[in-house]
Amino acid sequence: MGDHFFQFFSPRDILEKAKRDLDRLREDPDIDNVFNFFVTAYHVMDYVRAQGIVSNASQDQLYLEDDFRMCKFICNKGKHLVLKHGNNYETYRRPGSTLGDFTIGETLLGIGPAYLVIDDTDRIDAVQLAERIVERWERFFRDNGLE
Repeated sequence: MGDHFFQFFSPRDILEKAKRDLDRLREDPDIDNVFNFFVTAYHVMDYVRAQGIVSNASQDQLYLEDDFRMCKFICNKGKHLVLKHGNNYETYRRPGSTLGDFTIGETLLGIGPAYLVIDDTDRIDAVQLAERIVERWERFFRDNGLE
């Protein structure tokens, strides 16, 4: 059996998939693209662990960072109907409209919908969070000698 169904063999392969998911998310921030990015981005570490060349301490430290804790939350919220463990975050879909450039309540007219993560009172745009996560993965790869 020479041909593999999935062509993901390394951490770089799965990170490149996350980058393609990010491109789609930027282009069309719908729930499918939000789900695809955050599930993929969170699971890059599975491929890192499979290589066995990055210390457990480095892996654990990355996942303690706020952006990766939010990534985990979004990933698990998308995969599971009920989260078993408490969390500090909420998700929110801000509706949008193309009727003009003014605000009615929480609907910003003139823009499309956005997906947000709420951390206490901070509202973090999912696309901006995704961009930070990709940047952080790239730094993690450089710092740990991953291709």
